[in-house]
Amino acid sequence: MHELELLEWRAGALRLALGCVKTRLALVFDAAFSYRVVDEGDDLVALASTSAPGRVFYRVENSDYLAWFIGRSYGVRDGQGLQHYSILTINEIVDVLSLIDPAVAALGAAEP
Repeated sequence: MHELELLEWRAGALRLALGCVKTRLALVFDAAFSYRVVDEGDDLVALASTSAPGRVFYRVENSDYLAWFIGRSYGVRDGQGLQHYSILTINEIVDVLSLIDPAVAALGAAEP
């Protein structure tokens, strides 16, 4: 399982760096509209209902978070292809609403 090393929001782009013993990953969401960070111990429902156990990140189907966001904006983004992505780390769950898939890149090797 990876640890969240960096979370940076700048001008509508969200950048995350994740690391573990063997690998480090960068995820960049260039068309992010919203994100939230929750301690993994405070979102046991998300952990129990994940359709992708063992994965670092995945797309969420039938998302309550996406429904909430669309409702809060009176449906402005409904039908535009907005997607909910969830990133699972050792200590946090990061949820992101974005129009496009994140760019994913391997970073330098993690420290031994």
